[in-house]
Amino acid sequence: MSVVAFTELTVSDWPLSVAWYRDGLGFPVTLLDELNQFALLGNLALKHGTPNPGTTLVHVQVPSLSATLAHLATLNIHPVGELKTSHEGYTRARLTDPDGH
Repeated sequence: MSVVAFTELTVSDWPLSVAWYRDGLGFPVTLLDELNQFALLGNLALKHGTPNPGTTLVHVQVPSLSATLAHLATLNIHPVGELKTSHEGYTRARLTDPDGH
């Protein structure tokens, strides 16, 4: 048996959110259904509707946090708050998408 899992977010401006995740964070487009405003970007699904931010966290591991943040800054995407280093030793930045997820 093969299991496929993904996280689904409901977004208010579907084209903007697809671009934010695809172009900003580099999520690969697996499926793009413009008619039904549904996209699968790797293991993240975006569908048009009324968002409910704060109910789902999406964690992304990147090869270089500083390079990723520099790229995002060119797109006017900036972390919310300060960078934090966990007691396990990794550094994280918190971002919110256009709907506040």
